[in-house]
Amino acid sequence: MPVILIRHGQSEGNLKRIFQGSLDYPLTELGRDQARSVGKWLEQRGLHFDTVYSSPLSRAHETARILGGQTGNTEIQAHDMLREIHGGELEGLTHEQCVEKFPAYAERKLPEGADFKNYGGESYAEVNVRIMQFIEFIQQRHSEPDSILIVAHGGTLYQLFKRWCGWPVPTHFFVGMSNCVMICLEQREVLGHLGAQLKWMLPMELLDNSLTTEWRLADSPAEE
Repeated sequence: MPVILIRHGQSEGNLKRIFQGSLDYPLTELGRDQARSVGKWLEQRGLHFDTVYSSPLSRAHETARILGGQTGNTEIQAHDMLREIHGGELEGLTHEQCVEKFPAYAERKLPEGADFKNYGGESYAEVNVRIMQFIEFIQQRHSEPDSILIVAHGGTLYQLFKRWCGWPVPTHFFVGMSNCVMICLEQREVLGHLGAQLKWMLPMELLDNSLTTEWRLADSPAEE
């Protein structure tokens, strides 16, 4: 069962370098162009999906609608399990404002840096619970020939990718993903357990360099 994961296009929050998390920021015009470019790439290769799932946040849901319009998938199923991690009091602030308001935030190390429980948000353990619930939902609902498109956020998709493939990496390990990056997984059985393997990954800069947004190691997954 092929599964394609796509991060949303550039949002207003991305443009302003704001800690987005669960806050709802729309796409920029560049973000819409990125989604259309990816949709055209999928259409040219005759890719059609049995089901399209999306985070309910508009930056992901609008990206999914644009993609679906070009692949013939007009019905988008929004799932709360795919929303970005909640950053609590850090949400809506730039990185500089986060450091100014919460000095300890600047001193954080990567493991605890991906956990926002101390700021009134979610822990990564809580995020992983809903990610595993979503994977189980997909595996129970879809049979082997089905093809699936999932549009969500950098932090959410990385955890989904990591958990589905069973990668032995630290619980909180996080790497930023560029806007509209595409990741293709193939579901398969590993040692008696249903998992997935990475087939290919296509960042926006390889698809259309004119639509590339800055890639970097994010200050936190909630910026995604």
